[in-house]
Amino acid sequence: MSDISTYYGGSVLALKGATSALIISDTRLGARNLTSSCNFERIKQITPHSLIGFTMFAPDGQMMIKDMIRESRIFEVTNNRELDIKELASCLSHYLYTNRTMPRYIEPIIAGIDDQNRPYINAMDCLGCGSEYDFVAGGTSVVNLMGLAEALFIPNLDDQDLFTTGMQIFLNAVDRDALSGWGATAFLINSNGIIKREVKARMD
Repeated sequence: MSDISTYYGGSVLALKGATSALIISDTRLGARNLTSSCNFERIKQITPHSLIGFTMFAPDGQMMIKDMIRESRIFEVTNNRELDIKELASCLSHYLYTNRTMPRYIEPIIAGIDDQNRPYINAMDCLGCGSEYDFVAGGTSVVNLMGLAEALFIPNLDDQDLFTTGMQIFLNAVDRDALSGWGATAFLINSNGIIKREVKARMD
């Protein structure tokens, strides 16, 4: 039997390179073992240099994305500048913690670059407690993702090697999970902007 954390399936991985950050998600949306969609988007752009991905309960994740986009726009109008990714992480952490009595059943992952063009990634639990490491993961394939990342990840990779390593980790991890997969969407964030790539995967 599945619980609320695995009902919709899905996984997200983020890696930090020398000058860029990479975030990858699968495209499957399920209802337990039934696949409902093969083009579901778990990663959304919040500012020109930051994205948020989410796993677990999809409706709560979609609500969180809308709220963060609204907060980012309010900040830009009020302060006449872009919301920095570390400020976004603090905003999201506060948002999750203030809803602790009726928590959002999500595990968001933030990826992007800060105002000094340094890569930044952060994974949070449903109460807003963050973890900043060179690689973070969430979702139904989290054990596979973290195990492969520990084996294959090398610090300070350039953009191309970061993408190649990230996709090797992600595709091999979700191939061993029935609740994730059906393709992958990757976003590479550097000082020049955001590059989106879609990768085909096993469809069985």
